Amino acid sequence: MSLKYKLLYTENLTHHALFGVFISLCLMVFDFVIGCSFLAGSFVYLLPQIWFRYAFFSNQRLNKQITLKALYKSIFGKMILITFLFVLCFSVLKVLNPLTVLLGYLTIIFFQMVLLFFSYGRNHSFKEF
Repeated sequence: MSLKYKLLYTENLTHHALFGVFISLCLMVFDFVIGCSFLAGSFVYLLPQIWFRYAFFSNQRLNKQITLKALYKSIFGKMILITFLFVLCFSVLKVLNPLTVLLGYLTIIFFQMVLLFFSYGRNHSFKEF
């Protein structure tokens, strides 16, 4: 069941990573701090997704409960990572712009919705459970 979508999910994460790095490099040309902030915001989104991909597709005895447990762990990890990054933005790392970190995070989420609904949604059906 899960191996059927492993390549699709990995390809989707690869597109997100390339998009985040490309936009960050373009922003670094104009302002290095804004580029680093955007990169941090995009990786706030990507790191829990990569962990969920590893946890979901490496488990051979999948069921709804295991999948939901892995999803909740990744969401909880994402919330901890977001909290940690914003605490760093406001207290320790004065050079990071918190609004740009948030913009990077929201841009990657928007990019995922665009890919999911307009590109992958037409070619694949997601009726697994």
